[in-house]
Amino acid sequence: MKPALIEKVKWKLSSLGQVAFPGVVVIGLIILVRLSGAMQPLELFLFDRFMRLRPAEPIDDRVVVIGIDETDIRNVGYPVPDAELTRLITRLESYQPRAIGLDIFRDLQVEPGGDLLAALFRDQESLIGVERAILPGEIVNPPPSLPQDRIGFVDVIQDFDGHVRRVLVAGFPRYDTEQYHFALGVKMAEWYLWEEGIEVSNGIRDPGSIMFKDTEFSSFQTHDGGYVGADAGANQVLMNWRSGTGFKVFSMADVVNGNVDAQLIEGKIVVIGMTAASVEDVVTVPAISDEFIDGVMIHAHTASYVISAVLNGRPQLRVLPELWEYLLIVAIGGLGIAIAVVWRSPLLTFLTLGIAAMGIVAISYGLLILGLWLPVAPIVMAWVVAGFVSRYVQELQSLIAKSQQLLEQRERTIDEAFSALHNGPLQTLAMIQSKLTASELEPDDIAEKLNNLDRELRQVYESIRPDTIAKQASAPLHELLYQIYHKTMQRDFAGFNQLKLRIPDIHPMDDFYLDAEDKHEICDFLEEALCNVGKHAVGATRLRVTCKQDQGICLIRVTDNGPGLKSNHPGNVVKEQGGSKQARRLAKKLGGTFKRSANSPQGTICELEWRLAVSAKN
Repeated sequence: MKPALIEKVKWKLSSLGQVAFPGVVVIGLIILVRLSGAMQPLELFLFDRFMRLRPAEPIDDRVVVIGIDETDIRNVGYPVPDAELTRLITRLESYQPRAIGLDIFRDLQVEPGGDLLAALFRDQESLIGVERAILPGEIVNPPPSLPQDRIGFVDVIQDFDGHVRRVLVAGFPRYDTEQYHFALGVKMAEWYLWEEGIEVSNGIRDPGSIMFKDTEFSSFQTHDGGYVGADAGANQVLMNWRSGTGFKVFSMADVVNGNVDAQLIEGKIVVIGMTAASVEDVVTVPAISDEFIDGVMIHAHTASYVISAVLNGRPQLRVLPELWEYLLIVAIGGLGIAIAVVWRSPLLTFLTLGIAAMGIVAISYGLLILGLWLPVAPIVMAWVVAGFVSRYVQELQSLIAKSQQLLEQRERTIDEAFSALHNGPLQTLAMIQSKLTASELEPDDIAEKLNNLDRELRQVYESIRPDTIAKQASAPLHELLYQIYHKTMQRDFAGFNQLKLRIPDIHPMDDFYLDAEDKHEICDFLEEALCNVGKHAVGATRLRVTCKQDQGICLIRVTDNGPGLKSNHPGNVVKEQGGSKQARRLAKKLGGTFKRSANSPQGTICELEWRLAVSAKN
């Protein structure tokens, strides 16, 4: 690749980088805020809202809930006696369900009927009892007569805000670190799937997870989804709660009095639990409802979640790897910055960002229905805020630049007027004055010189008109330099009269990074240098003007073989205060150098040098 092209690419990237930098900072801040956990409440809130907005699903009739309500308590008392539970379970067993889960602690007998229920636990293979033994807190033992393979724990894990979004599916109880236990919902699903010829095993991708046939339930990790630093102990899964009504619910009295069709129970999972408000066995699951949910429903949802995923392919909730999430945030935020930079219209930019933000939300919602949880909050924030900030900063920079241009325009106009006057009319006036002093002008010549002076004064006005300067922005720099060379060499300067060799060595130069003002000032430099030759290099026979670009270095050099400038020359004072001062300022602006030195064996070298695409304002 050519050096000029490399520099052009670098310059364009640098220009874009300056505009995009504020947006990049915003994306970085969003990532830092998310890493700190400050965005977690917002992400979980949006997750809950999206879950609530899902279309209602059909009732899963493979899971039936028997709720012991206030009416039942009034009829049988509380705690519910073992005899009444025995009566309820015996009636349900007659309907031949695949599994019965009793979500009521029975580590101690509640008379009357203790021996009857103990015998039922011991002999009824489809009956599953419960314990609480995984999470910190008081341990509640399972029924003493219940075999180990028919025990499920009912520990419920809550988030920092008290809501339930994930469930424990398996783990080691605190009283026994050798035996792996399953949650009640998983245990009931295990019995149901065993009838289908499907057994539980360890996962393949994640050996610590559980797996039924080809369906692996990936374990929850501490930074999954919108979580930051969450407790991922034991074996947890993000719950894809069933939307809509969920399950058929009957009371204890409905079953005992024979008011439930046996076909609704046969071959199903039945979970028995308290639904009476006075018992307060409730949790909050905002993905389902803003109201309290009976604890027995958590286990019904867990059982349904497992069997629906295994038998029906119902989506599990999955998340992207953490690194991918942050890469997605950066990519979407970067696209928002690009939109803000590319669109010239602020209104079009804001409309695009706003409409696309709604599209991102809609896509995230659709993917959640399919089982993929995206970090929608930081993605939308990165897209909108980074885009808005980039656009706002760009507009602010433009406004500041315009204000600065208005202030600087006055100074530039004065400088340009001085340069034009100094290089033209003042030089002609000085020549006229010199010749009048030496009595070298005839009256007719005086008239001609004054006409030239009048023309040059008018040209000064034309040269500093804004529209004239603006035209220079579109013209290549080397063409402008050649025009200046040709125009200046036509002037009547004593230093031009004896020139025998004129070499205009002017080549194309990359000027993509130069605006009209830059080009105008560079042309002024060349005109100033040529006028100095015409005024001071009297007797010079050779003039070489070099304008070229080599290896990324731009050079304008004017070389003559005249007598050279002396420090006590009366014209030097003006030059040092005017032309040289402007040349040094231009060199600084372009990030280059200006120097005037002696030529060997005689003459003067005046040159301006700068590196391609390097400018103080960039």
